[in-house]
Amino acid sequence: MQNASFAGRFKVGTRIQVGFLLILALLVLVAALGVRSLSTVEDGFTRYATISDGSLRLSDVDGSVSDMRRNAVNYSFSGNSALIAPIQAQQKKLGDMLRSIRDATQDPGRRANLEAMIRQFDSYTANFAQLVKLREQRDRLVADELVPAGLKAREGLSRAIAAGIAAGDFETAARAGQAQEMLVLARLSAQRFLTDQTAKSADETRGRLDAFLKAAGPLSARIADPVQKRDVEETVQLSTRYLDSFNRVVAAVNDAQTLAFRVMTGEAEEFATLVEKTIASQAEARGAVLSSSQSDMENTRSLLIGMAVGAFAIGILVALVTARSIVRPVVQMTGTMTELAAGNLTVDVPALANRDEIGSMAKAVLVFKENAIEKKRMDEAERERLETERRAAEAQRAREQAIGEEIATLIDAVSKGDLERRIDLAGKDGFYRTMSEGINRLTDTVEAVIADLGEVLSALAQGDLNRRVTRDYQGAFERVKTDVNTTSTRLGEIVGQITQAAETIAAAAAEVSLGSSDLADRTEQQASSLEETAASMEELGATVRSNAENAQRANVMAAQARGSAESGGGVAGSAIEAMRRIEESSRKITDIIGVIDEIAFQTNLLALNAAVEAARAGDAGRGFAVVAQEVRQLAQRSAQASKEIKGLILDSDAQVKDGVDLVSKAGDALQGIVSGVQQVATLIAEMASASAEQATALDEINSTVANMDEMTQKNAALVEETTAAAQAMSGQAGDLKSLVGFFKFDQAAGFGSTGFGATGFGYAPAPRAIAAVQAAPAVTTTRRAPAPTRATAKPAAKPAARGNGTAHATSTAKPATRADSSTRTTAAAVPVLKHSSSDDDDWKEF
Repeated sequence: MQNASFAGRFKVGTRIQVGFLLILALLVLVAALGVRSLSTVEDGFTRYATISDGSLRLSDVDGSVSDMRRNAVNYSFSGNSALIAPIQAQQKKLGDMLRSIRDATQDPGRRANLEAMIRQFDSYTANFAQLVKLREQRDRLVADELVPAGLKAREGLSRAIAAGIAAGDFETAARAGQAQEMLVLARLSAQRFLTDQTAKSADETRGRLDAFLKAAGPLSARIADPVQKRDVEETVQLSTRYLDSFNRVVAAVNDAQTLAFRVMTGEAEEFATLVEKTIASQAEARGAVLSSSQSDMENTRSLLIGMAVGAFAIGILVALVTARSIVRPVVQMTGTMTELAAGNLTVDVPALANRDEIGSMAKAVLVFKENAIEKKRMDEAERERLETERRAAEAQRAREQAIGEEIATLIDAVSKGDLERRIDLAGKDGFYRTMSEGINRLTDTVEAVIADLGEVLSALAQGDLNRRVTRDYQGAFERVKTDVNTTSTRLGEIVGQITQAAETIAAAAAEVSLGSSDLADRTEQQASSLEETAASMEELGATVRSNAENAQRANVMAAQARGSAESGGGVAGSAIEAMRRIEESSRKITDIIGVIDEIAFQTNLLALNAAVEAARAGDAGRGFAVVAQEVRQLAQRSAQASKEIKGLILDSDAQVKDGVDLVSKAGDALQGIVSGVQQVATLIAEMASASAEQATALDEINSTVANMDEMTQKNAALVEETTAAAQAMSGQAGDLKSLVGFFKFDQAAGFGSTGFGATGFGYAPAPRAIAAVQAAPAVTTTRRAPAPTRATAKPAAKPAARGNGTAHATSTAKPATRADSSTRTTAAAVPVLKHSSSDDDDWKEF
């Protein structure tokens, strides 16, 4: 009796589970500490990443705000409306970014800074919208009021200057010119202010406008003309309105500058200060988070290392104890099983007293030992039974081999055509007898089918189409029977149709032969008519060629006359051109005199201005005033002389125009003569060309008639060939009937009149066609075709192309009536006739 060890009292699974549970408990403890440490570190890194992301995004916002400020300043100076949309889009984007950064910030101090930045940014955005309105207001004032008022004021002064010069009031004109100069300078100063937007430019503009108003106010009192006086007064009013509009523009510009460079700049600077404070606070927070995370990681690493070393030592101890309690009995059990496998059934089984899996295994091994002893006894009995069954199986295989050889012999004989062989049923029973009887019945059926098919095919070989398969079959043999009988029936129908077609072909060949003879006679008459036509056309061609030569000589004479007329017209044209050049020179001299007159006028005006300036200078300008007076008198005398010269030139110009008109009339008369001669020459040339074309057309007609004569000869030869072919076709139709006569079939069975021929081969109308052919000769041979009539054609008509049935029908419409009738009769009688492509071409040409 074996005693169990302490470890053997517990199951192997329990021992392993206890060891692993102890190790797993230590691992869970280590893992829990690691997870806790990682969670702490993860929270630190998350806070660090959040703060860093906020810093980066805030730095991006700061840079984008700087770009936005630069664009806003550019807009305030340039007023480019294309910058508004990008700035507003950037403002919306930056506002969203600031709000998202605020929502992600947890620190109260930084969140308060972000709230302040958002308020500053919203205020900056609203101020930019106000800046856009001020800039648009300034642009509207400039475009709608400032520029139109300045232009109208300058135009009014220009009209006043022109009216003063025209009236001879040169002093008033000079004063108006000085006022206009002041207005132009004031407008230039206003434009400079719009560019540099400085107070100096604004004050300069106001001073010049005040000076202009002081100079233009007394000017209206010196003017007597009411229209001129009204222009000056309107100019003063426009200038006053211009000054008022300019003041409003200055106010709008100043408001915009204050908003852009004071208010918005202060907000932007405050925003930048808040950004710097927030970024500095974020940097401090990142440092604190990083230090805390590093400290937590160091503590956790030390604790995890200690726990891991302890767990490793405990695990090794548990593994050694557990392995020793399992391996020793297993090794003993392995030796016992090896002895049993070697056939030693007397060996003792160890560990039978254990209550663990090894004890269960020992009990199982004991069962194996007892079963091996029982198996050894049963193997002896089984060996004797198997020997008996082997001998019975060998006898059965011998019988199966014999039956297989008989079936193979029968199949080989049937495949070679020997249908007399059968399987012997003696000595067979059960499945093998049933299979042998079935194979014999199959052989009998195949023999009967082949015999029936042989009889039908033998009859077909002898020309007998009346033989059929009458025995009843099933399945595939029934389909073979139906196909063979259908083939014989269809073959009889086809032979009947071929017989009818042969008769139809013979009748059609006879009709074609008669038609060809009639066509040959008409072809001879056509050839005779063509010879007469050719002779007449030759005479007509000689006459037309003579007319063409006479027209050419007349054309040469007309060309000479046209040359003489054109020469005279050229001389007249040269004279007209010379007179026109003289007229042009007179106009240029007149223009030069006008320029001299204008120079005298400007000189007079300058002298007037110089006199006014000398008068302002007082005694110091008296000498200059005398010189100016002399220059003015000289300018007046120059103007008087230029007027007299201009009058003489205008008189000469009028006489030159009269000469040009006379020469033009003479040229027009010569041109009319030249035109008449050209028209006569053109008509003669057209007559000559028409005569030449008629001669060419007649030559072509002669060539066409010759070709028609040649075609007629070819048609005659073709008709002879057609007659010979029709006779040959008639003989071949007789041969076909003789060949078809070899087949014997029952006419009463309906061969040749079934729907198969009508649908498959188109022979159904054959009996009617034969009747039509038999009746046709009596009609077509009653009269001959009349001689062809001469057709009329234009002289320049081109010959018709070969094969064109329209030209032939035009020239021989009446004679073709009988031929067409014959052709239609033949076509109706023979619906199945076919001919080659070369025959088609010959008939089309004919």
